[in-house]
Amino acid sequence: MVDINALQADGKTDTVLRTEPVTEKWESFGWYTQRVDGNNMAELLQAFDNAAAQAAAVGRPSVILCDTKVGRGVPLLEDREKAHFMRIEEHEWQTCREQLTAGYEEKASR
Repeated sequence: MVDINALQADGKTDTVLRTEPVTEKWESFGWYTQRVDGNNMAELLQAFDNAAAQAAAVGRPSVILCDTKVGRGVPLLEDREKAHFMRIEEHEWQTCREQLTAGYEEKASR
């Protein structure tokens, strides 16, 4: 699994260290490559199943490239600059809890 959150210490990955096209790079080395929404559990589970089936059928290595969002589910954190060095201030904790809880409650009501 490779976490691709498009951020690094000095800013957005595409402006500091161009890593794309990641999928094609892994494929060029012969890996069975899948790119999924790394914040989506159903997609991740399907990717694991696909990787296991591929390994059993062909025996080549697999990689799952996960497009993720730092702080997913807490809008206050999702949009914060320098997310890798994120510091949650004491007065922000309650807002973070409320935003995260609201997201879970919304999903549960669907």
